[in-house]
Amino acid sequence: MTLTNLSRRVGPHYPATEAVRDIYLRSIKPYRGRLTLVDEDRSPIRGVKLISSPGHSPGHSSVRFQGKGEALLVSGDSWITKPDQLENPEWEFFIELDAAQAYNSRIRVLSAAARRRELMLSYHEAFPGLGYVSVNGAAFSWTPAQAQTELMGTGVATQC
Repeated sequence: MTLTNLSRRVGPHYPATEAVRDIYLRSIKPYRGRLTLVDEDRSPIRGVKLISSPGHSPGHSSVRFQGKGEALLVSGDSWITKPDQLENPEWEFFIELDAAQAYNSRIRVLSAAARRRELMLSYHEAFPGLGYVSVNGAAFSWTPAQAQTELMGTGVATQC
């Protein structure tokens, strides 16, 4: 995906596209020639899958790392605040650029993670942000991963 493709996808007058264009281009310039842009729901390399979860921003993705029967889902900004959006997934956050799309992405990502009982990394949970999501009626709940011993088999504890 390129910025041009992103502009076409969200419309030519999408304000964030122009507002962040220069920042984005400056931030990736050092990686010129070494960066490959990948469309959503693809695996750029074995064991890594990008999961389309737009709404917070166009093109937002969560990332699933899989290997040796274990997985870690990095949720990115699929949900913003704890416990608010987990207990009330329909609540929008002011920074979500498409609230309806963010809600649909949030439900899809959280439901799949709960169904798989998948270890998650959330930037918006208490450090270290590792835990599990479960379904609680029409809502979700977060259970932090236990002590480091629970994470030893995942490789996460030794990589953090």
